[in-house]
Amino acid sequence: MVKLFTPSRTSRPSLPKKAELTIDGMSSEGRGIAHHQRQTVFVEGALPGERCLVRFTGKEKGHLTGETVSVVSPASYRREPFCRHYEECGGCDWQHLDRQQQLQFKQDNLLQSLKKHAGIEPRVTLDPLTDQSSRYRNRAKFSVWFDKNKQRVIGFREKSSKNIVGIQTCSVLNQRIDDAFQVIKQWAESQSVLSRIDQIDITDDNSRLALILSYSKSINDQDLQVLTEGLESLGFETDVWLKNRSQMSLYQSSQTSPEYTVKMPNLGLELLFSPSDFIQANQGMNEAMVSQAVELLCAGMKNPDTANVLDLFCGIGNFSIALAQKVGSVVGVELHEEMVAKAEVNAQRAGTDNASFVAADLHAAESPTWLKGQFQGVLLDPPRAGAKNTMALIEKLQPESLVYVSCNPATLIRDAKALQQFGYQLDSLGLIDMFAYTHHSEAVASFVRKK
Repeated sequence: MVKLFTPSRTSRPSLPKKAELTIDGMSSEGRGIAHHQRQTVFVEGALPGERCLVRFTGKEKGHLTGETVSVVSPASYRREPFCRHYEECGGCDWQHLDRQQQLQFKQDNLLQSLKKHAGIEPRVTLDPLTDQSSRYRNRAKFSVWFDKNKQRVIGFREKSSKNIVGIQTCSVLNQRIDDAFQVIKQWAESQSVLSRIDQIDITDDNSRLALILSYSKSINDQDLQVLTEGLESLGFETDVWLKNRSQMSLYQSSQTSPEYTVKMPNLGLELLFSPSDFIQANQGMNEAMVSQAVELLCAGMKNPDTANVLDLFCGIGNFSIALAQKVGSVVGVELHEEMVAKAEVNAQRAGTDNASFVAADLHAAESPTWLKGQFQGVLLDPPRAGAKNTMALIEKLQPESLVYVSCNPATLIRDAKALQQFGYQLDSLGLIDMFAYTHHSEAVASFVRKK
């Protein structure tokens, strides 16, 4: 009997701790792609065209992972990171990459993934929506937790870790938020309240700042007074909110709550929101995105002036109010009743009488009871999970024009494939540079019914 030799696991070639590799691609997660011993390696911090010394960090299903130790031969578009915390902080992962090249990689990955996984190509690829600002964020969420040395710090999640990196400054926050953070950090450390706070949220509406302190143990009034005095010295209005579980209150309030607005000056709109509401972190890109989405949706309808439009996942009316200025009527649908109430107020403030709003769960599978009449246009702005459970509604409505605003390419591709099966073609696709210096992609896609 012939005994066949079967290599054992121990007889397979073992990986070295390091190897010099050529990077020949870029993954959708922003890592360089290389190959070693017939295996694919995803390399943090590496760019296509480079030769890098790579330290292997793990083995996952079907591939290896690694990190760049040194760049032997750099790409022409490699840049020096401008943040002092870049090597540790997991917030920005593409500061070492030229801004224009960031957009090119994102666009290429999106187009290639659409073609590979859904067999779809847009008729038109739009120019990316972008600007040149580096301090673009109007909103930040700081964690208060332990770093790798078990010290409680204020900062952001460490790269590839659950630890928190204590930061001194953040180079992509707008200057007012960064200035406020300096005051908050100094106060929290000097007043020894770090053990009482779990999270710090700051939102700037370009008129005033809202600071939310989420706490697990109460903070005494004397400590809070020190904080408010420090914030007052900055020379701009800042409100301190205290949050314990789901309860939130305004500190030292003797009057009604201050107003915060999403400002869209080119559209002549200001939309009220509360500090705990979801709004976009990049307000400049938000207005550009709203303008483009409205334009694309109207372009796909025969008679937009008289068209009925659905705005699904409408929030505080970010798209709805602008749409109502261009179409016959708008129905906005949102899960959270408090945001629906704000959308209604925002419509009134804008003098809009052709927009109405409904509170409903768009992820529910059952047929909606609120849906009445025909709709010529639909705008979708779903969360990262996408709009899978809303596809049946789209198939039923068969609108002339549909615009899908996406914060997750994977779910956009999945839903685009379903729309294609319903008789829609991808007319145009464009990137939105919402989060510069990161690999995260946002996009707007317009679909029209095939003739």
